[in-house]
Amino acid sequence: MRGLLCVLVYVLWCATSQAEPHPNQHSEEPHDLDVDPIVIQDNQPESPERDTSASASVISPSPVHPGPIKASDLLRGIPGLQTRVSGSGIGRPATISVRGTDNQQALILLDDVPLNPSIGGGVDLSMLPLSSTGKMEVYRGGSSIFGANAIGGALRFMSHEPSTEPVVRVSAGGGSFGTGFVNTLVSNTSGVAGWVGSASLLQSAGDFPFVDSNGNERIQKNNAVRAGQATLRLSAEVSEGHTLEVINHFSASKRGSPGVEQFPSLFADQENINNVLLLRALSHQVGHPDVSQNSQLWHRFDRFRFSDPAPFVPPAISNQSVSHAVGAFSQWDAYLTNSWLLQGRLEGTVEWATVSRSGAIQQPTRNSGGIAILNEIELMGDVLRIILSGRLDITEGFSPVPLGKIGLVVSPHNSLVFTANAGRSYRVPSFSELYYDSGNLRGNPSLQPENAWSVDVGAEFRNDWLSIRATGFFLAIQNLILFLPKTAFVIEADDSKQARNFGVEAEVSVHPWPFLRWQSTYTLTDARFVDSGLRLPARSAHQIYCKITFTHPYIEMVADAHWQSDITLDRFEQLREEARWMLGAAVHARPTPRLTASLSAHNLLNKQDAVDSLQQPLSGLSVLGSLTFTM
Repeated sequence: MRGLLCVLVYVLWCATSQAEPHPNQHSEEPHDLDVDPIVIQDNQPESPERDTSASASVISPSPVHPGPIKASDLLRGIPGLQTRVSGSGIGRPATISVRGTDNQQALILLDDVPLNPSIGGGVDLSMLPLSSTGKMEVYRGGSSIFGANAIGGALRFMSHEPSTEPVVRVSAGGGSFGTGFVNTLVSNTSGVAGWVGSASLLQSAGDFPFVDSNGNERIQKNNAVRAGQATLRLSAEVSEGHTLEVINHFSASKRGSPGVEQFPSLFADQENINNVLLLRALSHQVGHPDVSQNSQLWHRFDRFRFSDPAPFVPPAISNQSVSHAVGAFSQWDAYLTNSWLLQGRLEGTVEWATVSRSGAIQQPTRNSGGIAILNEIELMGDVLRIILSGRLDITEGFSPVPLGKIGLVVSPHNSLVFTANAGRSYRVPSFSELYYDSGNLRGNPSLQPENAWSVDVGAEFRNDWLSIRATGFFLAIQNLILFLPKTAFVIEADDSKQARNFGVEAEVSVHPWPFLRWQSTYTLTDARFVDSGLRLPARSAHQIYCKITFTHPYIEMVADAHWQSDITLDRFEQLREEARWMLGAAVHARPTPRLTASLSAHNLLNKQDAVDSLQQPLSGLSVLGSLTFTM
């Protein structure tokens, strides 16, 4: 597998060679940074890049935000997704569930670098450098195109490209729970070189009042957050049609860990440090005007530390994990004809970790690689598009996994589109699921990868002022990995369970006048164990989201409402969290072209008795404000 990485590194070097350019080739122009204080979800949406037949949403975060940029805010209202936040939600851990799957079953990509940690536990979205994010693509449904971990879908976060003109943006503010923050972004292009730099700092005392399950008013303590993020992107056109980029994303946080409602923890805390460094080579024409190449070499570093000197049940806890991953891929896109795209991809990854739990040290390693081919064919003009993809993944310690997908896009009219997708996806067990051992809680080295089959069918109607889309999906998961009791004293990772998820995703967007937009989404998710028929925990069967936006040249007003049905908190449906409404509102005022003042309020009903899926209290009403200066 290290040999495969060497081959990919060589390909990356070759991609930047100064070959004789084709007479008609041209370089990709850098894009201006968007300065419109609106989250863009037009009735004529941008198409996803990686899987054009998938049920997907493409969104561009607003550069002006009335508080710390949170993934839960950016992803709220996207059908098929459930974001899980804890505590005040400001700088607190946040994970995602796509179509009823676990957070480990959704692939998270940052500039096409997979972030899912080899140690396990899913990706904490609060650690993403969202202030530097220029675009997000949300893919719903398992897909062989992405490889491992995309059972429920994939989230692709792409950083800002360098602006054509100098841009400086500074945003600062604060509000409830002793919160203060600052976000900065600078960008420019000079000649053949461009760059983007961003940084953000956040501090919040975090403590808030809540009402416990016995009706008592209490204060959630040990909820403080200190966090920082920084991104630097350098881009240079080394020759005509050949671009070389270096991107580094860094994030760090230190947070109190308050524990669950019944057993609060006053002294526990956790530290996270993440860094992603990548070298990317883009060649828009490789020996032929219809052939392009994208090659990338990357390194990912994750450090996690948790300590509790006085836990509710002794002894003291001190755990730390450090993991590294080095990977590379090379992708070729060739238009064999005007209506036939052939894509090939070769990738490889080496992962290793050092895990220390209460003095015991483990050092697992893993090598993996894959090769994929995709055909995208248009027939009858642009009426019918067929996507056929095949992939073979090889992971050390497991049998090769063949994957495939077929996708159809039928557009009999400019305003009407039908889609259908079917494919296989999988997830490799994490190091913790394989090797964790604390005596009474342990992993299982004999685990096999989770295996899933998914099908979805959708229809969309769209014109200049109205967009309606509905999708039905079914997902069957085999070898579902859970930690289950083996004896009266031992809990062990097990892959004998199966689950099936089905549901409906619907969304409506109405834009009757330039100043008014209404958006509504509904998601039905029925996720159950096959053997018992019981619901998978922490999944709402029903979700409704509504948002209305009024826009004026000098002011924008937004109001939204989110309702979710009750959730079960355990595998036996004994513990439940009731259904709840969450209301919010925001105002953005722009007295001058360079200055924007923003104010937002969350949980307007001041509901103080809600808990998250881990039974941690959620905060009541919160208000945040900010000033943003752009030049």
